[in-house]
Amino acid sequence: MERRSRHRYYQLAGNQIAYAIESLGSISTPEPYRPSGATQALCCARACCDHLAGTLAVRLAAAFELKRLIVAQGKRDYELTANGESFLREWHVDVDELRRARRSFARRCLDWTERKDHLEQVSLELQFARDYSSSAGSGETTGPAQSTYPGPANVNWLPSWNENRRPYRDVRKPHFGVCLKTSLPRSPGFVLRKGGKEMPAGDIDFEVITPKILYLGTPVAIVSSANDDGTPNLAPLSSFWALGWTMVLGLLRDTKTLQNLEHRPECVVNLPSPEQWQQVELLAPLTGLNPVPAEKAAKFHYEPDKFAAAGFSPLASDRVSVPRVRECPAQLEAIVRRIHPLEGDTRLRQLTGGVAVEVEILRVHLRRDFILKGDYVDPTRWQPLIYNFRHYYGLGSELGKTFRAEI
Repeated sequence: MERRSRHRYYQLAGNQIAYAIESLGSISTPEPYRPSGATQALCCARACCDHLAGTLAVRLAAAFELKRLIVAQGKRDYELTANGESFLREWHVDVDELRRARRSFARRCLDWTERKDHLEQVSLELQFARDYSSSAGSGETTGPAQSTYPGPANVNWLPSWNENRRPYRDVRKPHFGVCLKTSLPRSPGFVLRKGGKEMPAGDIDFEVITPKILYLGTPVAIVSSANDDGTPNLAPLSSFWALGWTMVLGLLRDTKTLQNLEHRPECVVNLPSPEQWQQVELLAPLTGLNPVPAEKAAKFHYEPDKFAAAGFSPLASDRVSVPRVRECPAQLEAIVRRIHPLEGDTRLRQLTGGVAVEVEILRVHLRRDFILKGDYVDPTRWQPLIYNFRHYYGLGSELGKTFRAEI
């Protein structure tokens, strides 16, 4: 339970409770929800105690944070930045008087319709609320009140609600005070993204670049294959993807792994955890090719026993003769179905060319503590190792970088 102002917010005790509610919901037949015009107005903009609430307030708060007018301070507070102070002064807000007030300058308040935080006790929003409520109740306007405020003209990044102007009826409820009668035009300088998040289009600049690599952030795998003499070979891989139980591995032509798959079409795709990134990196400068090709000799060296070199241990597979990597939490046994040559561009041809190896997954081994129930993986526990422009990441902060990283 979390206490905010006069409200208390509760969360589910655990996954089992969530499963029970989800199961009950799947067999229930709730009445369909049909929002009325009044409900739409209430969700759009209203007064929460003495500050602005609703969709407008949430988007306004998001814009403030995006423009670094405010920064998070602790769990509930916001701190006004120097840019934010200048911005408020341009909008005729007496910041000094506000700082002398007994209330904190800016706090987060959970919006009950949006389920996201808006800003509590911010003078700009109080000014908005006063202006809007006075125009809504004074009878001075025959149409909907304009969603503008006497201030600087260069504020086209402020969020808005609808593509076109759309009137909302004045809705009043005693608990929420006066609800705002307003028309909200969509700013032409604003880009609406999925999920309600917005970005100021005017602040987005693009440049044309030519990066050497396009590792945009993909999981890392360790592919085990069999050499001609039956010994295992290991190779780290970040160019692969899956559709159903078919997986495509991207390999350069001058690799021992490709040679092995051409002669013995079976392998194991082992998925390491983020904690194993250093062991993966130990494999990065190693090759099973002997002699080492001239173009690789400067950065790679031959290693016949990659399991030992990286501190891994082999584990017998069920469906293929190639061993798994015992330490990896996920191991996918596979057979090669087809090898597709990649024509590629000049860059790929300069790297000796490449192929897309289509494999069929035969069996999936997953460490028991990553299994949610039955055949389901627990996404709250499973984390792949991510290769992001030659730097290693989990699903959080950076862990390290490969020896080939240039920055």
